[in-house]
Amino acid sequence: MKKGAPIVELHWTILEEEEPFSIDVEAMWARSVPAEIAGVGVRGLSVEDLLLHLSLHLTYQHRLVGG
Repeated sequence: MKKGAPIVELHWTILEEEEPFSIDVEAMWARSVPAEIAGVGVRGLSVEDLLLHLSLHLTYQHRLVGG
């Protein structure tokens, strides 16, 4: 985190290891979309998978703490 800058969270996995459910990561890669960050080609989550991830992350993992 940097003061005055937006927070960026990098994740190596979609879920924590102890979650009671799973997500098909291979299918997420199949639905991923090309993007570019600082001139570098990357893959990003599809809109549907991004919405799923953010919903799970904010509600299930963070319990809506932090605004």
